[in-house]
Amino acid sequence: MGIDPQFRLDEEKCVGCGLCTKVCEGLMLHINANGKVEIADNDAWNGRGCWGCQHCMAVCPKGAISINGKDPDLCATPPGREIADLMDALILTRRSCRRYIDKPVDQALVQQLMRIMGNVPTGGNRQGVEYTVVTDPLVMKQLHDVVYTKMEENAAAGKLPSILSSSFYSFLKESEKTVRPDDLLFCSAPNLFIAHQEVPEGSVWGSDKALECAVTTAYFELLCAAHGLGAVIMSTPVGVFEMIPESYDILGIPRNHVFGLVVGFGYPEITYKRGVQREDGSAVHEVHYGYIDTYGRVGGHFAPDESLD
Repeated sequence: MGIDPQFRLDEEKCVGCGLCTKVCEGLMLHINANGKVEIADNDAWNGRGCWGCQHCMAVCPKGAISINGKDPDLCATPPGREIADLMDALILTRRSCRRYIDKPVDQALVQQLMRIMGNVPTGGNRQGVEYTVVTDPLVMKQLHDVVYTKMEENAAAGKLPSILSSSFYSFLKESEKTVRPDDLLFCSAPNLFIAHQEVPEGSVWGSDKALECAVTTAYFELLCAAHGLGAVIMSTPVGVFEMIPESYDILGIPRNHVFGLVVGFGYPEITYKRGVQREDGSAVHEVHYGYIDTYGRVGGHFAPDESLD
């Protein structure tokens, strides 16, 4: 059963082009005998119904369709061709930020980012990914004091998460003198973002939901860069959290939720003046009929705890 679509059609604007029928994943729309679009009952089509994706409203060239109570005149419109150059520049110049100004990001900006994040793609338009955002300095201090202290106690007892070897942990501790000032865990970021999703016991969708969270995380990191914020995607805190149940309680994240990455973000202490040059980028394998053309760097670079077989 789909959601209540609240489908509305301005028949004077509808030109019967049928584009909406070609993008409706729930197979709810068709062109009637009068050449106008119609929507089936919500429990039609074997219960699939409306997915709430709003594609029909977004694709209509005349803005004739309103769905889910939305006004097509209030929708954002696609940017011009110049967006390609801007997106290229954004990806070429974004950097992982590990040094921040000791100041939380403005709450209005955080809320704006969260509204935009509602448009990140998810499988089947489920939109089940939840976002936990920490902006309160007192909560950040509490989380750091509890988790960091316990992490060091565990490390001293030889208990490290599977994501950390003893050599890499030592490397991270050394980096606290420069790159990660006094905080290998969160890089002293004043804010945290975690995309997580419930995985009910016995669910077969756990890996899919983890991937959705990872996709969401990548979108958020790029959005931070676009708004002049520094951000760093981190996996180390996740392994540490798993050994310290109190961390979930502080963050309010249920234990049956999955996530594999944490983003620290804030106003950067250091800004970069240019991008880098990676002509030897990651290996690309172009598959042609009868042969595969490979170019770029094969094997990648290796962190201190990695070694070639």
